[in-house]
Amino acid sequence: MMLIVNMVQGSFMATIAEGLTLAQVTGQSQQTLLDILNQGQLASIFLDQKCQNILQGNFKPDFYLKYIQKDLRLAIALGDAVNHPTPMAAAANEAGGGPGRAGPGSDPALSRQEEEFRWLLHAEVHAVLRQLQDILKEASLRFTLPGSGTEGPAKQENFILGSCGTDQVKGVLTLQGDALSQADVNLKMPRNNQLLHLAFREDKQWKLQQIQDARNHVSQAIYLLANRDENYQFKTGAEVLKLMDAVMLQLTRARNRLTTPATLTLPEIAASGLTRMFAPSLPPDLLVNVYINLNKLCLTVYQLHALQPNSTKNFRPAGGSVLHSPGAMFEWGAQRLEVSHVHKVECVVPWLNDALVYFTVSLQLCQQLKDKISVFSSYWSYRPF
Repeated sequence: MMLIVNMVQGSFMATIAEGLTLAQVTGQSQQTLLDILNQGQLASIFLDQKCQNILQGNFKPDFYLKYIQKDLRLAIALGDAVNHPTPMAAAANEAGGGPGRAGPGSDPALSRQEEEFRWLLHAEVHAVLRQLQDILKEASLRFTLPGSGTEGPAKQENFILGSCGTDQVKGVLTLQGDALSQADVNLKMPRNNQLLHLAFREDKQWKLQQIQDARNHVSQAIYLLANRDENYQFKTGAEVLKLMDAVMLQLTRARNRLTTPATLTLPEIAASGLTRMFAPSLPPDLLVNVYINLNKLCLTVYQLHALQPNSTKNFRPAGGSVLHSPGAMFEWGAQRLEVSHVHKVECVVPWLNDALVYFTVSLQLCQQLKDKISVFSSYWSYRPF
């Protein structure tokens, strides 16, 4: 996509430059031309700033000509690979001093494309790898959150739980790295408005597997990138594609662990060690689940009631779900139970949002590099590279 965007930008600037020079040599006002363009459908901040710079004699480049031509040539090659003509891009490229069209049948063009490809393998790939490592190291720091320096225990952060739909549950969860170290929750029982206080035992922490897994996937991605230092020479585009696929797999898995909570059955929630974290112990008619969903730390409290043996209800055990609804049934021990009330509260964890942004940016960088490599792959479809 970036090739196409840069192709459009390069062609647009070539046309604007041509219009300004034509106005100049015919004795017409370049400023008037700019005013007319800015009052029409072509008006844009980009157009105004570029033309003002030109009129003021400021020719400092924002995007060097050699890089514009590189992307124009790659875009032309991409069009050739799918038999789609790109005459405007070819004209813009030729106006900048490059060949109008390139193809395997033209030896000078082929030589230039090969030179571009060697530069891509030896310079741009390593630049992208460095950028990826810097971004992922920042993402990794979000997961560790050290108290001081780079060592030592992670600092504790308190998050106030809330929901716009209920005030039955209120409380504070304390997150320390990838673990819940404290929980202080008040639950108002619907039947008698009794206030129930739930708190973690002081000697217990609850590890959040989603955060652990996401951090491990980020570490694996950093390891893959670090294995290709500045002195490493990529010999083929296929080698780069293989590395990008491996890195993107780890990043996708890291993102999915935060965006896709595990689906659990009610018996699995009942058997979870989380139910034994509280002091005093949870009442037998309560279940609690904690999970990450995107950038939010979520707490769900299920209130249960036992189904009588002579109940006329059709007993149908509920399957796995992230959030079970009232009426869901399950069997636990010798009892058949039904969910009577569900209370979900949550809080935003800012550094989880940062991590998700870093994952998205990194995946985009990987895909852009793959796209550039793939253009050469299509261009030289008659030979491996």
